[in-house]
Amino acid sequence: MTRGQKGPIEFEIKFRTDPGEPLVTYQLQIGLNKNGLPVVQRERLKYRRGQKGQSWYFLDFANGSGRAITNESEYGKQGVKAEREEQSLDSPDILAIKGLGQFQIFRQVAAFRRLIEGWHVSNFQIQSARSSQDAGYAEHLSPTGENLPLVAQFMHEHYQDRFQTILKNVGEGAWHNFG
Repeated sequence: MTRGQKGPIEFEIKFRTDPGEPLVTYQLQIGLNKNGLPVVQRERLKYRRGQKGQSWYFLDFANGSGRAITNESEYGKQGVKAEREEQSLDSPDILAIKGLGQFQIFRQVAAFRRLIEGWHVSNFQIQSARSSQDAGYAEHLSPTGENLPLVAQFMHEHYQDRFQTILKNVGEGAWHNFG
């Protein structure tokens, strides 16, 4: 799914809402459906009561449907068992924390949603990090166009007739727009 690797991408993020609060674990598994489109194969949000207590799954979804806890406010009280409700999303490519995190009843889900809403995912590619300026010229325009001066210099030095034709056409178009 990523750079030629097979199988889903998996993330696990641990966080605390406040000092002294339990450590919350968010697990996310993203794969591809039969049409090659990304879907949320599994999404869980849990934390454990004490050091050795059983984990409470506040959210446990797979492919657009799952269960969410409804008695989170009772968490940690002696003898309380988790109560869960079945939920379905509009589509399996939606994160459950995005929808359920809007409701106050899902306190930990909402806390995690607020935490990650400000994050920005970037598409870093190593070839973009390599400077095309090192060569001093560029034969081809990059996808972002940041090397336009280098391409112009290369064309001026190696294809002067074409370069002059381009300048003439650009100039005529610019004057035509002003006239």
